[in-house]
Amino acid sequence: MKIAVIGAGAMGCYFGGYLSLKNEVIFIDSYESVVNSINTHGIYLTEVDDTVVHFGNVKAFQSGKFNEIVDLVIVLVKTTYTLDALELNKNLIGEETIALTLQNGGGNDLKLAKYFKPENIILGTTTNNCVNLGNGKTKHSGLGKTYFGSNSNLELASKICLLFNNCCIKSDVASNINCLIWNKLFVNLVVNCLTALLEMPIGFMLHNEPSKK
Repeated sequence: MKIAVIGAGAMGCYFGGYLSLKNEVIFIDSYESVVNSINTHGIYLTEVDDTVVHFGNVKAFQSGKFNEIVDLVIVLVKTTYTLDALELNKNLIGEETIALTLQNGGGNDLKLAKYFKPENIILGTTTNNCVNLGNGKTKHSGLGKTYFGSNSNLELASKICLLFNNCCIKSDVASNINCLIWNKLFVNLVVNCLTALLEMPIGFMLHNEPSKK
């Protein structure tokens, strides 16, 4: 499958890297330095156990400069940039191109609907955590699971789930995907504010009784 990952940040490099094991993956990013680094060195992912995985069979292009239709577009830019990113890269999209959002926040599917058929839109969310080390280098800081669903085509969501599982990304199909997405949003709203105020990592909260209260 030919896959375009829009947004070569932490999560984009994690998902795109592993998907490149069995697919043709093209990274799309707005930063020239990121694009040049990926094309020269590939993707380097430091796993949870500190082993380093190298994905060299990838290509990268600046936003708007890759003009071939792909089978799957994975959107991993910040939600506020979604429409701009899709407009710049609309040449990636054909009649049968599948769209997958793995972004945080709600309502991303409504933005995708401006460019993709409703039945070709897959929603996803993940409990994996990654830290962007810059220029195609990523730290997989928290091992989790990725969930897929759809408002109109659960069968297609199942096929995308299988695609990810076949590339070493632990995944499952969720009939309540919108609930999972909103739950994650509410958790982020609460936890991220607290960790910022207390100047501590999220993991500290799990082992500190006062912080739980």
